[in-house]
Amino acid sequence: MGIIQSFWNSIFGKKTLTKGNNYSFNQSTSGLYGSNIAQSTLVAASLHAIADEASKMTLKSVMMTDSDNGIIFKKNNDDLNRLFDRRPNPLMTMKDLLYWSVYRLEAKSNFYWYPERQIETYLDGRRVVKTIAIYPINSIFESMIFDEKDNKHYIVFHMDSGNEFKFPYDEIIHVRKHFGTSDYYFGSKNRTELLETLGVMKDIKSLLPKAIKASMQIKGILTAKSQADLEGLKAFKEEFEQTLNSSDKALGVLDVAGTFTPVQIDPKVIDKDTLSYMDLQIISEFGVDLSIIQGNADENKWASFYQKCIEPIQDALEQAASSVLFTINEFNHGNRIKIYDRKVQHLSMSTRLNLIKELGPRGYLSRSEQRELAGYEPDGGKEQISLNYVDSENQNNYQKSNKGAEEDVNTKK
Repeated sequence: MGIIQSFWNSIFGKKTLTKGNNYSFNQSTSGLYGSNIAQSTLVAASLHAIADEASKMTLKSVMMTDSDNGIIFKKNNDDLNRLFDRRPNPLMTMKDLLYWSVYRLEAKSNFYWYPERQIETYLDGRRVVKTIAIYPINSIFESMIFDEKDNKHYIVFHMDSGNEFKFPYDEIIHVRKHFGTSDYYFGSKNRTELLETLGVMKDIKSLLPKAIKASMQIKGILTAKSQADLEGLKAFKEEFEQTLNSSDKALGVLDVAGTFTPVQIDPKVIDKDTLSYMDLQIISEFGVDLSIIQGNADENKWASFYQKCIEPIQDALEQAASSVLFTINEFNHGNRIKIYDRKVQHLSMSTRLNLIKELGPRGYLSRSEQRELAGYEPDGGKEQISLNYVDSENQNNYQKSNKGAEEDVNTKK
C-alpha cells in the first residue's frame, strides 16, 4: 500500500486540494451504493463479462475529414497512438486500463482517467503539449466544486488514504452511466434492491449446508418397548447404531424389544425455479444473459449483449476522450478518438467466412486478417484483390482501358 500510495502522490501530489472560502462544495457523490456487490459470485461474473468484452476495444487517434464519398478517418502519427498501442501508463497495458475502468463503471457508475501532460518548448518559441501517460483514478467518492473566481468547475477525488486531489473538470476523462437520477455531475445507481436480493441469496447458501447436515444426522426415532432404566436405554441405542453401521449386514437386528421409525428429511431450502428467478434478477441488473457468462451464447445473444452493454460505453468514451485529449483548435480541425472492435471470434465459422467473402475482395481485410478470421496464422503471402472493385476515381480510366482492349480485339478480327 505504501509503494502504491507513494506512486499516486508523485502523480497527483501537486494537485492536493486546499479548502478555502472561494469554493462551495456540492455534496453529490458517486459510489455510495453497491460497494460490496462484487462479493457475489454471480455479480462478479456479470461485471467480468462486460469488462472483458470491453477490454477488446482498440482506441485510435484519427483525423476526420469530409470527402465526396463521405467522412474519412485517417490514423494520426502522434503520441496518443503510441500510448494506446503500447502502455498508457507504467502499470498497465491498454487492455488492463479498459478492463479495470469498465469494471468500475459497472460497479460504481463512473470511471475517471487523468491524462498526464508535458509541455515542450522549441527554439522558435513554439510550445507543444504532449500527453505522456493516462492513469485511472481509484477514488472512494468524488465531489464537484464551482469556483466563482474563474467561473469553472473542479472535481475533487477523495482517496482511501485520506488525501484529496482537485482538478479542473475539463482535464479529466469522465465516463458515467445510470445518468439522470439526480444531478448532472455523476452517474448513480441505487443498489438497495440488488443488495436485498444478494442478502437473501447469502442466507439461503448459509442455511443449505446446515439443512443437509441435519438430514444426515437424524435417521429416525428409536422407541423401547420395555421398562428399561436410563442405562438400559443408552446401551439399547448404542447396540442399535452399531448394528446399523455394520458394513457386512444389510439388515439391523436387535436382541432387545424395540421399534425404529425412519424419518425422511428433505434438505431443500428453496425450490429450483425460485433460485433461477433470483439469479435472473441479479444478472438482469447488468444486462448480461446467463449464456454469456457460461460461454455458450449464440450469435444473436452476443449481438444483443454487445449493443446493450458495450456500444454505449464505446460512444461515451469516444466523446469524453476526444473532448479532453485534444485542444479546441485540434478538435475543430477534425481530430478525434475512435474506438474499433475487430474481435469477432465469437461469431460462427460460416459468418466469419461470409465476412471474408464480402470484405476481402474489396480490400477491407488484408490477407493476414482474413486468415486470422478463419483461424489460421499469417503465412506472408502476397495481397490479392478482386478486379470487380475499383476506386471510383479510377473508374473512368478502368473502363477506357477495357474499351480500348475490346477495340484492339475487334480490329484484329
